[in-house]
Amino acid sequence: MVDFQKVPALCGLVEIKIDCTGSSSLVTISYRNTNKKAVRIYGVNAILPYGVPSEFFEYDGTPYKKPDEKFDYIPVFMLSDIEGYHSRRCPCCNKLFRTKSAVVRLCPYCALTFLPQSFLTEEQLNYIKDYTKVYIEALNNKHDSIFDLDHIKEKNDTSRGGYYFFEEKQQTTFKCYKCGLETNVIGLYAYCPVCGRRNTLTIIENQLQQLQNRVDSPQYSTKEREYRDEEWREITKQCVSYFEAFSRDIVSEITKTVPMLPKRQKLLDKINFHNPVIASNLLYECIGINFLDGIDKKEKIFIQKRFLRRHIYEHCGGVADQHYIDEAKEKSIKTGQLIRERPSNVLTLIKLVRKMAINLDRDFHLLAVIGRD
Repeated sequence: MVDFQKVPALCGLVEIKIDCTGSSSLVTISYRNTNKKAVRIYGVNAILPYGVPSEFFEYDGTPYKKPDEKFDYIPVFMLSDIEGYHSRRCPCCNKLFRTKSAVVRLCPYCALTFLPQSFLTEEQLNYIKDYTKVYIEALNNKHDSIFDLDHIKEKNDTSRGGYYFFEEKQQTTFKCYKCGLETNVIGLYAYCPVCGRRNTLTIIENQLQQLQNRVDSPQYSTKEREYRDEEWREITKQCVSYFEAFSRDIVSEITKTVPMLPKRQKLLDKINFHNPVIASNLLYECIGINFLDGIDKKEKIFIQKRFLRRHIYEHCGGVADQHYIDEAKEKSIKTGQLIRERPSNVLTLIKLVRKMAINLDRDFHLLAVIGRD
């Protein structure tokens, strides 16, 4: 997959008709779809005469018809890209994202809230202003006008405001497990721009499911023991790494979003997830989160051994050293011995890591101001 690809935006024709037969001019504004596929459209009311965006509205395809003196604003039809996404840019951190909801109130990166129109991109604002100019010219000259987006796109007429004829695909697409909104962001972790839920659980669930699929449908047979053993070690290593990245992101967001004294923030910053039992105890002491909730003593020992093994698999080629034997208290393993994993143990690890992730995500959203149920 190539990051930051251009995604064509949908175009069409905006028709402005002026009927001067009555005592006042009757204005009709409609959109004509010239695309080969269905169009996802929403509307923005632009305040006249400068085209300042205000309220958003759902557009059902019905033409707008009013006497001209009744228009203190005009409906501006806004189209998605060909994948059904609308680009947005945070007015604070200036980062771009795409979402399938026209109305967003929260930045998925910095989690600050703004009015929906504050997230419109510069190109979209230019489009709204030019759209407004075409309407005012048509009204002043008392003649019909067509705002031909297809022609402007075909001619690549950037003098018309640099419209959003191409959007930019970001790196990670996720579906919010609370509200179901699909959002496309740079990086990996982010907030849902509508309901404010953090996507960390969605990300790790997808990662763990991919690991589980590799165990359930192994690519190596039992006769290929060397490759098969290496696969189990690799899955164990990745499973632990995914949880550590997940946990660090949650703790980082806690320090950003939950008011606390500097002393407590320093304690949180020092938490190391290489040892999940110690990390969980420290996190509970600092902020009341227990991600080992519902996990018994035997399971905690199992988890701790696999987290220690991750270091051996990553840095020692799977060969045990004395430090590992002492820390894991595995007296049956000799120094220099190649550690092997059973597929059943790998599946157990995936199940327990999933449980820890659910606990941590639950407590984070109970604690954090953002995305609270």
